[in-house]
Parts: sequence; structure tokens; C-alpha cells
Amino acid sequence: MTNFFGDDDIFSEYQFHGNIKWTAGVLARIALFFSWSEKNNVTDAFTETFKRAGQLGIVKTHTTYQGFMGALTNYAHIFISTLILRLQQRMKEI
Repeated sequence: MTNFFGDDDIFSEYQFHGNIKWTAGVLARIALFFSWSEKNNVTDAFTETFKRAGQLGIVKTHTTYQGFMGALTNYAHIFISTLILRLQQRMKEI
């Protein structure tokens, strides 16, 4: 994860709603784990993702699948473009 995300906050230039209890970097990491899940049902993938994130010491950002997906949906325009750019940068470096 550090190889991909690095140690810096790749989302530092963006403003997020003041009431959120998660950081964009943590949410993006968890979303990446979620995308790798082999579970057939999204709720099972959510449960598995948060279990694995906890095992890796990543702070759990949401307690429900609906809250998790809501956060991703609201900020998808930021996450997708930023992560694509980061992946392209890392691939050039590697």
C-alpha cells in the first residue's frame, strides 16, 4: 500500500465535508481492498474488507455498507482521478 499511496496525503489539495469522520486516504485504501474481494455479495465483501483492514491496522472508517458506498459515491470524482494519476506516476517510477 505504501508503494502505491506513498507516505504523503495524495488528497491534501481537496476539501471534504466538515462532518466526516474518515480521511480520504484511509477510505481509498479500504476501497482498493474492497475492489479486490472475491466475495459474490457486496455486503460480504464489505465485511471481509473491514476485517482485513483491521488486521492490517487500518482504521475502520464506516460501520455500514450503505455509509461506505455513500462516501465513495459522493467523492468518486476525486478518488478516481487522483488514484489514476497516482498509478500512472508510480508505474513510470517503477
